[in-house]
Amino acid sequence: MHLGKPKNLLIVILLLSNALLAGMLGWRVWEGARARAEADRNIIELLARQGVNISKLPDSQLRVPSLAARRPHGEEALAVSYLLGETEAEDTGGIITDYSGVAGAAQFQAGGRFVIRPAAGGPQDAENGRLTDAPDISAGALTAAAAKTLAGMGLKNISKDAEYAEAPGGARAVTFGQSVQGCVVFNAYAEMTYDASGRLAQAGGLWCFGSPQPDSAEPCRSAGSVLLEYAASLEGRTLDILDMRLGYRLRPLPPDAVRLSPEWLIVCADREIYLDAYTAQPSME
Repeated sequence: MHLGKPKNLLIVILLLSNALLAGMLGWRVWEGARARAEADRNIIELLARQGVNISKLPDSQLRVPSLAARRPHGEEALAVSYLLGETEAEDTGGIITDYSGVAGAAQFQAGGRFVIRPAAGGPQDAENGRLTDAPDISAGALTAAAAKTLAGMGLKNISKDAEYAEAPGGARAVTFGQSVQGCVVFNAYAEMTYDASGRLAQAGGLWCFGSPQPDSAEPCRSAGSVLLEYAASLEGRTLDILDMRLGYRLRPLPPDAVRLSPEWLIVCADREIYLDAYTAQPSME
């Protein structure tokens, strides 16, 4: 019994079915993109009538949930021990933890603020390059040293770009930002300050330690939805928008946690405006 032709026919039918399904899926994707583009054009026209001018809206599907993270005392202790070695910790009611030792002192607060001050000439100065004392104190060398130190301290989600600044007296500072789930945390930063010789004098900033998890059932609102509500509050004032970005703002969440609240950043030629991505109200920075 010859089964070659029926088998080949079955293969052809399966291939045609797969091609049809792929075509239908592609059509739905295209239709969805076309519908979103049309909706964006309508929103841009409505905004223009209210005096808000923007050439292109961020993707309407760009929406993130609010996040929260409990204070991880273990991660804080790791950061301190990396720079200062053995220290003694003193906790004041769970809000502030002070660390002290031969190699320096540190303080961590429940809201994410921290500062570590190595003692001059401390025993950690040359150990494993933790505190740089290299003769090369150029911007590139110090930036690389700062990134290595922050990674050693266990800080997560460090931004790739850094700001470098020089101060009177030869002091230098390297500042990194933080991103969570692909979004910048607008007010988070870790600043590494070096003296004129290149020794790390202080590490500090505002940072989201721990592992943030969603604490809201619904993601935030789209850029178009937020802008339409905000435009109604301008009472005829003109707003020319150059760019619009979604990010987070780090806030204390008593008693021992932090919240990452989604915000839309509106960039204008003369100012920046932060809007709560749920309520469309201006953020209290």
